[in-house]
Amino acid sequence: MGEFRINIRLIKRGHSGIVVLILFTILGCESYSQSTRHRSLDSAFNYIYEYRLKTAEKFIAERYNQYPSDPAWSMMMVNLSWAYLVSGFMEDEHWNQTFDQYLDRTEKIIAETKFTNNEHHFLYMLGKAFKTRKELLLENYLSAVTELNSCIHLVSKSFGKEDLYFPFHLTSGLYYYFMQKAYEDYILMRPYLMFYPDGDKEIGVDYLEQCVRSEDLFLRNEAQYFLMRIYFDLEEQYEKSLQYANSLVRDYPNNVVFRYFLYQSLTKLNRTEEADEQLNRLKHSISLNPELTPSQKSYIMHEFEIN
Repeated sequence: MGEFRINIRLIKRGHSGIVVLILFTILGCESYSQSTRHRSLDSAFNYIYEYRLKTAEKFIAERYNQYPSDPAWSMMMVNLSWAYLVSGFMEDEHWNQTFDQYLDRTEKIIAETKFTNNEHHFLYMLGKAFKTRKELLLENYLSAVTELNSCIHLVSKSFGKEDLYFPFHLTSGLYYYFMQKAYEDYILMRPYLMFYPDGDKEIGVDYLEQCVRSEDLFLRNEAQYFLMRIYFDLEEQYEKSLQYANSLVRDYPNNVVFRYFLYQSLTKLNRTEEADEQLNRLKHSISLNPELTPSQKSYIMHEFEIN
């Protein structure tokens, strides 16, 4: 659900805060039958990627009620809540409470099992990352720094375990890339960054590219999303951002964020006719989606500055 990991306003602006805001945004899924569980989690992600939020809500709630002790499903409720929050419901009491409730539930389940497997470690990192992003969006910077420190600590403890639990390639890859990028771009942060493991952009991109080649739906989509954002926002290599945007839109034609970056990449490359076509398709993806409320449609159109 990478498209929901950062506020739409920050997506539109290509905000430099992306280094922090999208540093971590991961969910690993390994177990009623592993294959059944995996397929169900993939289905939930697909509904969210396609902006079918009402369908996702019903599907996830049913699975959570069946398996309340499985932290992956309580975390999926957090993912869904986040999707609503950043698509026009940031001030909504229900979705804020739902976000907090299921995040607390996930952390409690994992704490009770004492981090007995790598997936729990992975999910706990996700919880800290979600808390960081929410505090940043609310401009509660002191709380955000506290949560970010916890998140980085958890990620650093997973270094060297990537071959034991493949999803760690995603978290490590994001860390390595963005930590070096932050060091290069923010001189005033360098004394602070010295307290953390060094970054390495080359290793980071390599790990993300390995995830792109994965058969795991979530890892593949998230890695493509982050590489698209890296090449668009930070490296300004628009042919490469276009490559990942095309791949994501091909799989999820109704995802407005993926299509927005396809449109923007074409615009940057001065491919005007193709860009105009994608802009029209973007408008249709928003206006014709029966599972977005009128207020959500208005919010997204406003944030993307679409007339």
